[in-house]
Amino acid sequence: MGACRRQPPSPGGRLADVAALLLVLLLAPAAPKQWSKEHGVGVWIPKQWRIVARDQGDRAFVFEGPKLGPGVPRAVLWNAGPAALDQVAKAVAAKVERRPGWKIVARTRKRIGPFPCVRLGIRFVEDGAQGRARITVALLGRRAYVLELSAAAAHFPGATFDRIEQSLEVRWTAHKLGALTVKAPAGWERDGIRLVLPPAGMIGFENEPELQAPPGAKPGPRVTFLGKRRETVVAERGEGDERARLLLVHADGWTAAVILPVTLWDDLLPVVEAILETAALPTK
Repeated sequence: MGACRRQPPSPGGRLADVAALLLVLLLAPAAPKQWSKEHGVGVWIPKQWRIVARDQGDRAFVFEGPKLGPGVPRAVLWNAGPAALDQVAKAVAAKVERRPGWKIVARTRKRIGPFPCVRLGIRFVEDGAQGRARITVALLGRRAYVLELSAAAAHFPGATFDRIEQSLEVRWTAHKLGALTVKAPAGWERDGIRLVLPPAGMIGFENEPELQAPPGAKPGPRVTFLGKRRETVVAERGEGDERARLLLVHADGWTAAVILPVTLWDDLLPVVEAILETAALPTK
């Protein structure tokens, strides 16, 4: 994990720091998104920042911004592989707590689009200077990615860091499932007329009379399927860690059946909703 890189003071002082920060914020939107071929992840890098490394080992990107105060803002994005979000977040937090002078001061659960993430807020001291860092662990499809952003505490470019974090993306692929076309993010695999996210869950599609809701089913969240908002029903089965939840939604003679572990329901349901929203039939 990299911290902000220390630089000697510049003659312009605080006025130059403010000007540099304004440039980062005002000109950043023109920058294109960069993609890692090795790790399959995209990230938006502000125009004034430079890429230090790309696709080196498990690191997809290392990039740095213009000097702000006593340091240089720095970003490191790496691929933690197929893993559970909370498991990776716990391991990252443990590493942070072992670093001398580093302290976790906040932990929040957020989203990047439909994807769940855990953000750690950190304060640290390096070479006698106060610094701040933000580490975001994001489950994008099946893989967990870790983004570390750091800068001098007094010149922390929070708005720019927000935009970098929220830009994280994996590619979506169109799958032909019978007459249906459905798009899904990397990590979801086609299996016949099902989409599977090993080992967590499944979305099955059937073009036949409506599947009957199992006993005890209750109204579920409304989702968009085949172009309109639809009612759903939800049922739960199993025991302990094996407990799973079933969601059924019907439209135009098609049924989508979603099965997810209860423990991952809150994290994965928004992703499932985003997938269902892409479902389309051939235009007549």
